[in-house]
Amino acid sequence: MEVGIFENCCSTWTVNSYIYVHLQKTQRRRQSSVKLARSKNAKTLCTRTPSGHSKSPTLSLKCSQHSVSETETSKSAILDEEASLLKKKAEEISSDLKGTCLFFVGMAGSVKTTVGRTLSEVLGYCFFDSEELLEQVAGGASAAHKFRKEDVEGFRDSETEVLRQLSCRDRLVVSTGDGAVVRPKNLVYMRHGITIWLDVPLEALAKHIVEEEAEMQSHSGQTTAESYSQVLARLIKSFEERRQGYASADIKLSLQKITEERGHDDDVFTVTPKVISIEVLKALGKLLRYKKLQEAAAAPEIQREVR
Repeated sequence: MEVGIFENCCSTWTVNSYIYVHLQKTQRRRQSSVKLARSKNAKTLCTRTPSGHSKSPTLSLKCSQHSVSETETSKSAILDEEASLLKKKAEEISSDLKGTCLFFVGMAGSVKTTVGRTLSEVLGYCFFDSEELLEQVAGGASAAHKFRKEDVEGFRDSETEVLRQLSCRDRLVVSTGDGAVVRPKNLVYMRHGITIWLDVPLEALAKHIVEEEAEMQSHSGQTTAESYSQVLARLIKSFEERRQGYASADIKLSLQKITEERGHDDDVFTVTPKVISIEVLKALGKLLRYKKLQEAAAAPEIQREVR
């Protein structure tokens, strides 16, 4: 098994007989997606940039005896306010961020991908989901799951190579797999950018998973879903294995705290990706200001040493 054959940084490399083609630079403020192109001897991963941006649906208000129009208008106004604030916060930190990559870590289901996509758009970054890259190259989610189950080390090796490749670039937002923090080498690669831990209460996550599985099985007719206690026990075990890696992130964002501050009852999944993204940008702003102060304080010491 060949792992990590490089010509130079961000050029062609091989992982488990799959060839990944270097990530092509895309224009600023355009979302990057991934497609899988088949060749005779290998599967090739490359990036493509879709044309234009998807537009939000326009709300058409009509006279009615019902209060639907008012409700929709209110929701639209809130969303417009969130979008405006999100754009403002992005503009405030953009120059200080200097194209630094952002790596999201956290448990599976912690909205890393959704928030990552939202941030990439407003910052003019490209977005990548490391697990989606592995799934596409493996031939789909089921094939990647089988690969992960049958060859854990091989899967982790592939994951490490993906993070290495992505860490060579700038202006990326990356959503990582829930177990990416287990390997110290992965943490080193992510240190090339800024790591952000989206911390979701395990109880809320377990409830969300059970509800999603129940909905899926109601359509399929299956009745093999895990109970809430089983899911929670599994999540607790996984979290304890990864706690230290998550805690090493540059920024920790508690979705429970955001939910309470916004008055969204106890359901953390009612908070919109834009609201979470705004909080991420606020935290980034604080971190970048702190780093500037550190650099300013260290400058006189460096000058004295040079003299």
